[in-house]
Amino acid sequence: MKTFFSVTLLLIQVSLYGQHFAVFAGANRNIFHDYADAQGHYQSTYLSEYGYTAGINTGRISIHSLPLLFSLQFDHYSGTFQASDGGLGGGYATTADINKSVLSLGIYVLNFRVKNRLDLNFGVDVSARIQDGFNGTHYFWMGGSPSVSELSNLQEKYERFNAAMSVGLRSRIAYDVPLGKSLVLSPQFQYYFGLTPEFREFPTKTRSMRLYVCLGIKKKLA
Repeated sequence: MKTFFSVTLLLIQVSLYGQHFAVFAGANRNIFHDYADAQGHYQSTYLSEYGYTAGINTGRISIHSLPLLFSLQFDHYSGTFQASDGGLGGGYATTADINKSVLSLGIYVLNFRVKNRLDLNFGVDVSARIQDGFNGTHYFWMGGSPSVSELSNLQEKYERFNAAMSVGLRSRIAYDVPLGKSLVLSPQFQYYFGLTPEFREFPTKTRSMRLYVCLGIKKKLA
């Protein structure tokens, strides 16, 4: 975690050498989903919810002749789910409401500029959990004589529920609207597809897919 924040602070300093410096904010829609097809008796149901985001990004910075764009982004997103697994001999089920915040470091490795107005960016995103909000229940049962069952509160059962780190793919489309010689209004759309588990506890198949609509202000530095 300390290494992650050290790298982000370094990139804020590096951004001063880019072509521009931009800030943005907007809304996101989070969609939890299962990364793999259900097998056996596993079942899940997810409900998407809305959140908010804010961040900064740099202009293109050439590193060993490779033009890169960096972003530092705060995300608050949420969602609810019900998941269960097991059979006649026993099983378990979790119902939860998730509200989490992450700080993401994005590195866009493919960057295209169309007619000096439209930006298309594609890259990777590494996130660190900074707020672990969750509540719900965990139910366990086992057949036999006598049968055994237990219902527990998630906050009592687990100290942490959400994954500490996550990795995903991020894409971005932004359109520049000049406001003067050095200021640019930049409406943008972002898409994130998570590659690693969202939760450290069951269900570990869950991934996050997020859609963003943002508005940015860009300050040209060169």
